[in-house]
Amino acid sequence: MKFKENIRVLGIDDAFLDEEYSIIIGAIFRGKSVLEGVISSKIQVDGLNSTEKIIEMLFESGYERQ
Repeated sequence: MKFKENIRVLGIDDAFLDEEYSIIIGAIFRGKSVLEGVISSKIQVDGLNSTEKIIEMLFESGYERQ
């Protein structure tokens, strides 16, 4: 399998949707300026499952091998 050059980085941020939910958005970059993908999920405000949601959205995106 041939891999693309440069390291890949996943940057994550959240945004308030309403009193109950926030959205988490991840941007997958290769190198300094190549946006390869955007992933997102909804999480409960002050919930304790944000790490699990990030892992879930990454595996569902198809980028987990990278």
